[in-house]
Amino acid sequence: MSASETNGRPPFRAEHIGSLLRPGELKAAHRARAEGKIDDAELAAITDRCIVDAIRLQEQAGLEAITDGEFRRGSWFLGFVQAVEGLSTKPALFNFQGEHGAWQCPHAHGKVRRTGGITVGEFEFVRAHTAHTPKITMPTPSAMLFYRGAEAADRKVYPRIEALYEDLVEVYRAELRDLAAAGCTYVQLDEVPLARKVSMRSSAGLMTTSATSSASGSTATVHAEVWMRPCASVSGTRCTRWPPDSNFSFE
Repeated sequence: MSASETNGRPPFRAEHIGSLLRPGELKAAHRARAEGKIDDAELAAITDRCIVDAIRLQEQAGLEAITDGEFRRGSWFLGFVQAVEGLSTKPALFNFQGEHGAWQCPHAHGKVRRTGGITVGEFEFVRAHTAHTPKITMPTPSAMLFYRGAEAADRKVYPRIEALYEDLVEVYRAELRDLAAAGCTYVQLDEVPLARKVSMRSSAGLMTTSATSSASGSTATVHAEVWMRPCASVSGTRCTRWPPDSNFSFE
């Protein structure tokens, strides 16, 4: 199905999720920056060049929705964490199976607040380098703070976990408004927790309400396509190992 058959509107018949494998040049550049061999400007120039190459690869493959490969992010969610005031990372309460199962996940150490664009710059760069539809990806509110349950935030800052989600929703609404103002017409929210068919009585309603509120409230304002993509939480061939207590609580 071509773009003309869908009136040029997403989602398209064939897309890739958003993230692409980092090319060797980009990985080497990050190592060189960490070792002080190149500066931020040189790393940025290499990143830009690698993203343009990724855009051309997607165009040559016949894709209509184009991303930057998420090359500017440390991971699919880390760019969001680093851009939002009050967010940092702590060890996840869910680990992956295998030798490298432990990982860092988002945590709210302070009041969550948007102080500037999160993905707007990513969109503007892709739009400047393709005539196809730029697609922006973001983690959902639930995916941002699911992996620590009741410990998702400093409870002195957020005695009520619902208040944290309310602040997150405002962050998303502001970001989506600015994306739409910049001309973005396609946003994909990557949803992991709801795809994990696990019986968690206290979390399901909270996550559904938060994610839906963020998406529906924003689309009513910005008139952009916002799609939620459920995805399993995997890393390579490693599956998530969930805690033995299936009543993992957000209360």
